[in-house]
Order: sequence, then C-alpha cells, then structure tokens
Amino acid sequence: MKKLTIYIVLAMLCLKLTANAQDKPTVTALKIGDIVPDITNNNIINYPAKTAKISDFKGKLLILDFWDTWCSSCIQFLPRANTLNRTFLDRAYILPVTGQKLENIQKFLLGSAFLKNYKITSVVNDQVLTKLFPHNQLPHEVWIDPQGKLIAVTTDEYVTAQNIEQVLKGQKPQWDFKNDKLDYNAQRPLFFSDNNVKLKPGSFLYSTTFTGYLEGVPPDQQVKTDTLNQTKRFSFVNQPILNLYALILNNGLPFMATRRILPTDHSNIYVYAVQSGYYDEWLKTHTYTYEAIVPVGFSEREVLKQLQFQIEYLLKIKGSVQERETDCWILKRKDSPATLQTAYAKKDIQLNPNHPLFTHHIQAADLEWLLNQKENALPVINESVTTAPFDLDFKTLPVTMEEWNVVLKPLGFEFIKQTRKLDMFVLTEQRHLISSPALESITR
Repeated sequence: MKKLTIYIVLAMLCLKLTANAQDKPTVTALKIGDIVPDITNNNIINYPAKTAKISDFKGKLLILDFWDTWCSSCIQFLPRANTLNRTFLDRAYILPVTGQKLENIQKFLLGSAFLKNYKITSVVNDQVLTKLFPHNQLPHEVWIDPQGKLIAVTTDEYVTAQNIEQVLKGQKPQWDFKNDKLDYNAQRPLFFSDNNVKLKPGSFLYSTTFTGYLEGVPPDQQVKTDTLNQTKRFSFVNQPILNLYALILNNGLPFMATRRILPTDHSNIYVYAVQSGYYDEWLKTHTYTYEAIVPVGFSEREVLKQLQFQIEYLLKIKGSVQERETDCWILKRKDSPATLQTAYAKKDIQLNPNHPLFTHHIQAADLEWLLNQKENALPVINESVTTAPFDLDFKTLPVTMEEWNVVLKPLGFEFIKQTRKLDMFVLTEQRHLISSPALESITR
C-alpha cells in the first residue's frame, strides 16, 4: 500500500468558515495527520440536537459519509451506517453529509421503500464540509480520529466493524488515499500534447491510447464530436474487460454470469469476488481506459474493432459470442387459476440479506434477469409468455430451483430443466494476462 502522504486539495488555500456568528475558524489545506477545524453544522435532521460540531465527537472516531440521493451505493450504505452507530455507541459515529436541500432529502427519505423504516441522520444543505473535503465520486468517507485528526479518506466499503475496531485500537490505516481528480473534464481528450503544433481542420487521421486504471477519474463512456476540427472522440474510462467486450460486441452477455464462459484459473481478473479484497483496489488493477480520436466520418463499429484488436493483442485474450448447447432452467407459466397481481405502484427489489427480502411489482423477465446474475449456475430462460406484475416476499432467499418452485407455485410459475442452444460469451486466454506493470510499460 502507498503511504498516506497525499495532500487534500482545497478549492481555496485559505477558506473563511462562517458556520455561525461566534465560530469563524480559519482553515488551510489539510493533510493526513492535521487537526480538522471545529466546524458547526446548523442543518441536520434526525439528530438529538439542532446543531453538530466536530468537537462534539471528540473522543470518538468520526466518519463523515458524503452521499446524495442519486447514488445507489450511498443509499445501500445508510442502513449499515445506522447499524454500526448502534454497535459502537459512544466509541464511533458515522455522520452522513449531503449538499442537497432539506426538503428534497426529507421527501426522498419518506418516499424510499428501502429507507422508510430507518431514522436516517444527516447533515443537509452542506456548503462547508464539501469544500473542506472535495471529491467528485461517491460514496466518500472521511475518517477523523478521536483526537480530531484526519487519518484516512476512502470509499464506503472500508467502513466495516473490523476496520473501525482496528482504528479504535490505535492501528494506523494503510489504505490508499481516495484522491479524486477534481480538475477532470470528461468533455476534453484524456491525453494531449503540450507541443505548439496545430493541425488544419480535416487533416487529422487517427489517434488511439490504451492504458490501465486512471487514478481519481470516474468510470465513463461517451462519444463526442468536435465539429470545428471534424473529429470524433470515443472515450471508455476505467472499464473492466467484460464491460469493454459488451461495448465491442454490442451484446449484454458479458454482464450475465450464467451466459459467459471464462478462464477458470483467472476468473477473478474479469469478475470481482469478495475474496479478491476491496472492490476499490480490484478496480485499480483490473480496469482499462481506451480513447480514440478519429475523423468524423469514421463509424463506431470501426473504432470498436480497433479497440478489440488492441485488447486482444496486448492482453493475449480472445472474446467472442458462440452458440452452445447447454442445460438451462426454463420458466414456464402453468395452467393455473392463480391471477398475478401486485399491491405496489412501481418496481422495488430488495435482496440484501441484512434487510427484509422482497421483490415488488416485478415481471417474469425481472426474475429471469436476477437469477442469471448467479455465478456458476445454469442459464435461466423466461418462456412464461406473461408481462403481468407480481410480488414476492421472502423470509429467506431461495437457493435451489426446487426452493424457487415452492415459492412460485402459488403464482402458477414453474422452473423446468431443459436443453437449449444459446448464445454464450466465451473468453479464452492465449497465455497469462500481462501484469499491470508490464501493461504500463507498453502504453507509456
């Protein structure tokens, strides 16, 4: 792991904080080990007091959890934050922080089926903490030790009971610093020369770059046309190999666990697994960035062929869609008097084992999609010929197809094992993947 010596960049090197009339501390740029200023937060909901100061948490580990309503990972983490707060009581506290307005947050919390049973505390309408700890990717977790010192900045997956306990015991975090690239502009080319060389409009031929992970840059994919220079830019940033193949083949099979065949010896290179460690760390060694700038007349198909050539030449792999005869589970709609119905107005799926399990207002196609996400399982094909929505509530999530059939029988559904010829995404290795350091030497 890198030593945590990276400085937090502030939008202003010297920022006057005016949280209230009596408290106006001067804050300069912080680095790991610095004392965090005693900021007062006047806009806070579901909290015992009307305000919360940083010093109120002295003697505790304080984790500022930056979130927004559009961030699904943030939403998933909020109940876990509540649980951790109850677990550690007066030893640690996770404080959610958002820049969104009070009325928007209250409306969201009341309307969220996932959060409505939780009393979520949060700083709202934040104007200060976000400037003090700038970021462009969420979730964003700021760790402040019981003495008020900044000790780490991470994603939410690091906020676990085990890690909190270790920090409380005095263990210094050794995680990489979450260092978002604040000046990143997705509308500009990723790589460009500082040489003062100008091209005549229409004279540009072709430029491609293929690299490993770009630190601090959010995952992205876009196509941008520059009408002035008559060029088109294709940008696929920090994407796993399977994502790139889905683009190349214009096919969603690489995303479906039951419809892909991967090299068994190195499957963790292509698909994240919990045993691989932190997802944040996995991304840094298993994602790639490709940018192509081409004449405006070039088609997307031509660019994607070039991307496929570079991936397969440099990484020594080969991906294709092949028809294979395979056993599968076929979802059938039996002759049944059961009428499908739902008590909910919109689709809502909750299969997190730490919370009540349900799938509300789903269709048979949703069930097909869900079951095709299971690794090392047979493909699931929906042949029920129905689009009517229905609800399923679980005490425990079914594991085997026999268990699913017990749950689905009252609704008139049944899984039957049959053989089908199916398109499968097949990935083969010509030899072991080139390591990240080797790839970096190629692309430098």
